[in-house]
Amino acid sequence: TSARHRPNLTIRPNCVARSLEFDGRRAVGVIVESGGDVFKINGDQIVLSAGAIGSPKLLMLSGIGPADHLLKQQIPVIADLPGVGQNLRDHPSVYVTWATKKDYLLDETLPRIQVALRYTATGSHLRDDMAILINSCATGPVAGGSVEPVGIRMMMALNLAIGAGEIRLSSPDPDSLPILDFRYLENAIDRQRLREAV
Repeated sequence: TSARHRPNLTIRPNCVARSLEFDGRRAVGVIVESGGDVFKINGDQIVLSAGAIGSPKLLMLSGIGPADHLLKQQIPVIADLPGVGQNLRDHPSVYVTWATKKDYLLDETLPRIQVALRYTATGSHLRDDMAILINSCATGPVAGGSVEPVGIRMMMALNLAIGAGEIRLSSPDPDSLPILDFRYLENAIDRQRLREAV
């Protein structure tokens, strides 16, 4: 786009943010790795947009998060914010697959999901909390780059789960993967709604 050529904009591809740099409690830069080099990029405004997993990970690596957890990871605490890494939500799903007759044509090149049903589960206080997606062609595991059709499939999804999980650091090393505890279906109402969908 034309924005790439603005004199006040620099785009650095193939960079990985490792942590935020602070002056007191104000973010002033980002520690970045690119091509094996680690360096700091300063800015008047720092916008953190690394997704539902990357953002809390970067905050915690930078000293923003639950103080007890950060101290266990030997990360100096800049701000004790217990909510960082909490309320992790996803859409637990159950798949039901049916084999088709041998002469039934399954075309794995067509769009898989052609019909979807959104609805409110029985007794739920959350509107449109459920989804059922119908796959015109279900495939087995990918092996060697090929996808083998195995039949048709319905996927029941809990779109609005009540239960929530958390993200924690496994290490103060930015290259370490965080610990994701989704706590799927620990909530009885979540289990009941997904069971009803099946």
